[in-house]
Amino acid sequence: MKKSIIALAVAGALAAPAVSMADATLYGRLHFQMQFVKDQDMNIANAGHRLGVKGESEMDSGLTAFYQIETEYHNDRNGTSASGTTDADLTVRLANAGVKGDFGKVTVGRQSNPYSDIYVSDIFEYNSGVFENESFRMGNAVSYATPDLSGFGASLSFVADGTHNATVYDTDTKATATATSATHSDGTDNYNKDVDAYILGAHYEANGFYAAAAYKTAQYEKDHDDSASYTDDMDSYGLGLSYTVNNFLAAAYWEKTKTDNADDSVKNWDLAASYTMDKTTFGLAYGQSKTENEDAAKRTMVGVYQNLGGGADVYAEYGAYNEEAGDGDNVVVGYRVKF
Repeated sequence: MKKSIIALAVAGALAAPAVSMADATLYGRLHFQMQFVKDQDMNIANAGHRLGVKGESEMDSGLTAFYQIETEYHNDRNGTSASGTTDADLTVRLANAGVKGDFGKVTVGRQSNPYSDIYVSDIFEYNSGVFENESFRMGNAVSYATPDLSGFGASLSFVADGTHNATVYDTDTKATATATSATHSDGTDNYNKDVDAYILGAHYEANGFYAAAAYKTAQYEKDHDDSASYTDDMDSYGLGLSYTVNNFLAAAYWEKTKTDNADDSVKNWDLAASYTMDKTTFGLAYGQSKTENEDAAKRTMVGVYQNLGGGADVYAEYGAYNEEAGDGDNVVVGYRVKF
């Protein structure tokens, strides 16, 4: 009898975590690329393996609590085939929690950057994000997003990192061209201000049409020549438009960034189109990044992507860059499995 009671107690204890995690979702991907880049040796690369957990639960008030944490493992170069890699290069992409209801949603922590909603033409993998001034995520942040209002939505975010050591461009891309030196919304590090950056975004979506606009202003401090420091304001604003009809997508974005300590602003724009036929998608894009009084950096990209089913896909891309963009022509073949 006692053994039965003990067995039932143990079974109940083991079952409890399963009940509490009923609304949690484990997800991730393994992503590999074979890269052929001009003037470089061939590289079979880890293109970012990810593992995350997300979920939500109902609070006593009737509101919904939610959470998400997502990590990414990059480095697969050190170590040996026997010992394994010795440098995991593990990063936290997302780590946030919040509450949502009829009023909208409040999120705190490392989260998606609403400014990046304008980058609707970013449809590629290896050649992603070349001419983009903002990262796709931001840390030390609090944001509010409205509920869906007949296709319209808006958000307001602010960053307060509380330190004075500069954090430079937290890139989520392999940008080789004229991205600005710091995003300022992921680690502005200005000890003269409680709030270091504000990001305002708005979007509208209906009948295949999507439009997004964003504005970001930030102030940061960084070391300069190890002997002096200066404070710099940075303002960016942009617009993204896309239209989807049947299996065809057309998209474009434009943005402008200006810093107080620079005489010249940077303007980026990009055009992209894709067409899906059964499980095959073809993509084409052209973009420029131009600093005033300088020649424009330019790049052209084409790609084909095959959905293999079961969360797997394979693709091939070609990117051509002019001299101002680093002259980094490339051919990339990728394989990815999501779960």
